[in-house]
Parts: sequence; structure tokens; C-alpha cells
Amino acid sequence: MPKNLILTGFSGTGKTQVGRRIAEVLGWNFVDTDEKIVDSEGKSIPELFASEGESGFRKLETMVLTEACSDVRLVISTGGGAASYSNNHQVMAESGFVVCLDATPEVIYERLSLGNGNNDGVGIRPLLASAGSYEDAIKNIKMLKGQRQTYYDMADYTVYSDGLNIEEVASQVMNAWQAHELGISKVSALEALDSSFVLDTDSSSYPVFVDWGILGNIHNYFVKLGIAGPVFIITDSNVADIYVPIVQNALEKSGIQSQVFVVAAGESSKSLRTLQSIYGWLAEQHCERGDT
Repeated sequence: MPKNLILTGFSGTGKTQVGRRIAEVLGWNFVDTDEKIVDSEGKSIPELFASEGESGFRKLETMVLTEACSDVRLVISTGGGAASYSNNHQVMAESGFVVCLDATPEVIYERLSLGNGNNDGVGIRPLLASAGSYEDAIKNIKMLKGQRQTYYDMADYTVYSDGLNIEEVASQVMNAWQAHELGISKVSALEALDSSFVLDTDSSSYPVFVDWGILGNIHNYFVKLGIAGPVFIITDSNVADIYVPIVQNALEKSGIQSQVFVVAAGESSKSLRTLQSIYGWLAEQHCERGDT
């Protein structure tokens, strides 16, 4: 019987929203440990911290987490500090597949400021409310995140959620979990990025991605595949004006330069002459960069 799928990571990385989505897909029950504590104690997380102190809250958290991990077929979202307290990381590891959701401090700050992150009791209040400035808040996030990072790194897999929506993060988590269930010890970058298929040639292999809205997020795929650019875009005249700006704007977000080659639309361009023109253009680009 499948065990549990457990999400850990800092506040603001999307654990609750992603966890709910995955539970819907799997048809499993969803448990958010923070929500479970609030329901059972009848107090908010800040109120519990005020009345019980952090140590008291962490004991409640451990009880709720241990109870959830004793069950099966659950998607469990943990509080941002849960992994670093007591032996919670071991409890999670023995209960199922643990995925850490990660994000940069700047993205975490933005999400918490908008109220899109989980409040684990030592998240929003000290990091935002008491911070004298944006710089102070970022510094506090880095400090607390750094203190917990060793425990986050104990997860079976990590998904970096910067620039990704809920569906995209959930997809990466599911791919990693499915690979684990199939006994694949290491998830490749191509599998993690949810490639539609991999095209094998005599000289190399490369992924092909097919998805709605993928062009506006294409820079995330390139970065995680280690592609720093420049990128050569080949398209036809019917779609160039529509889609090339979207792709180039996305690539610019990650500092990736791009060059475009446009062929005439229609069947007449499907020829060796056109292919020769493309290869000639690519050769020119490489010569201009000083490549040999």
C-alpha cells in the first residue's frame, strides 16, 4: 500500500496549495498540520505561540505530525519549522516520500506579504511585522531559513518554486513521487521538468515539452536544465510576431540572450534549401561568438 507524500519547506513556498492539488489528483486525504492544530486547540498559531511559547507549540506540532504520519495515503503539509524540531524529520522519512518546496528569500517575502504563505508561528510576525524595512525582512528570512536548511536538505527531493504556478509545482512533485514509487532512485532533470517525451538521436538526447502557457515560463526550464544561452529561436512568419516576444521576454528574465531566424510560412519552406539556410545562419552565429 502506498505510504504518504509529505511536503516540507519554509513558509511561503506553497505547501498548502500544492498539497491540496496533489491530494485532489491522487484522491487522497489532505492534512495541513498547522490547520489541524488550530482546529484542535481553538486558537490561531500566533495565539498559541503567545500562550504556549515556541516549545509548547512545537510539542503540539509533533503530536499532530506523528498522528498523521501513522496513517497512509495522505498528502501532508507541514509547518515551516516542523522539520527542524525534535525527531520530526525521521518521523516523516519513515512515513513516506518527503518533498521540500524551496524559494528565494525575495519570493518568500513577496508571497508572505500578499498572504499567500503558511504562517508557521515564526513566519509572518517576526519576519514581516517587526522588520523595519524590506532589507531587514530579507535578512531575517535568510537567517531563519539558513538555520533550518540542514533539515530541509534531508528531504527525498526538492522543488524550486520560483516562477512556477501551483500546477507546475504539483506536477514536479508528482513526477518525483511516481519515480520513487517505481523504484527509480534518482530523478533526472528531464523527468523532474515533466518533459512530454525525450527524443534520442545518434549523437545526443533532448527533451520535448508540450503544455499550455509554457512559453511564458520557458526560462525556468532552461535554467534548471543548465542552459545559460545564447538561445537560437527558429520559427515561421505566421507565428513569429505573436510568440517570439513572449519567449524572448521570458528568457530575458534569466539573463538569457536569444537570436531569431524566421522562415517563410507554408509547404514551400519544408525543403533542403531552407534547412541549408538555417544551418548557415547557425554557423554565422557561432562564428560571431568566436566559437570553433
